[in-house]
Amino acid sequence: MFNVFPTALEISLVGGILTYHFGPEFGVLTLGTIGTYTAFTFATTQWRIQFRRQVREIAPPLHKAASGLTQETPSEGTENHGHPHVSHERGL
Repeated sequence: MFNVFPTALEISLVGGILTYHFGPEFGVLTLGTIGTYTAFTFATTQWRIQFRRQVREIAPPLHKAASGLTQETPSEGTENHGHPHVSHERGL
């Protein structure tokens, strides 16, 4: 969101320079290309978001189960796994 104004300003300036140096057809073509790309990007993003929403509705229980499997729980008998700075042999 914070990049919208600077990007719009830059596109306007570049479009103006291209129009001044190469004629209005080239400026319109450039701005039309950028507009088409922007519309395509937004449409594709919305299309992909619908699938993400469907997965989010179906998969919350699966997500919780998977996240529980990836958490490591340290146990008291764990070795130091080759880390010389960790010593389990110290007394309390």
